[in-house]
Amino acid sequence: MFYKSDRLIVMIDGANFFHACRSIGLHVDFRKLHSEFASRGKLRQMCYYTAVQETEEHDTLRPILDWLAYNGYQVMRKPGRSAEGREETSRPRASTDVEFAVDLVRNSALCDHLVLMTGNREMVYPIRVAQRNGCRVTVVSTIAGEIPSISDELRRLADCFIDLESIRGLIARNEAPPGKSPPLAVAAG
Repeated sequence: MFYKSDRLIVMIDGANFFHACRSIGLHVDFRKLHSEFASRGKLRQMCYYTAVQETEEHDTLRPILDWLAYNGYQVMRKPGRSAEGREETSRPRASTDVEFAVDLVRNSALCDHLVLMTGNREMVYPIRVAQRNGCRVTVVSTIAGEIPSISDELRRLADCFIDLESIRGLIARNEAPPGKSPPLAVAAG
């Protein structure tokens, strides 16, 4: 449940959110996503966590992350490193789980309601700490698709669970000519 007087902080686990959206064929309009949660309370922050590899061949993420940063999102980037000795060196090897968990606990003291866009089971304990601090926690992910993108334990623990399918019409990207619309969900790590 959302209250208009709630101080909200939204935290997006970039890699997890990307995979959840991809599993149901959802292309997110980040401008609509921001507006949707700004309408649900007093939005204090919208944070996007991602690992990026800082090389020329990985510059495709940079414009998207810059767009997010210039449009009301705090982008938390963690440098990735290539997996040396492997053929699949194109993916950065890094995780933002620790940063996400620490900020989740820290932010629980700064707001009334945390909205977490993740299905990562590793967030169970930090969510419990946030709830003990008196903060309500909503988790946004999906149980649709071939493989659910959220752990059952995390879904049950949340004060509220929002399936991406239920808000698809509010946050989906309209098809438009390239360069005319906000970016899609971005992958990382």
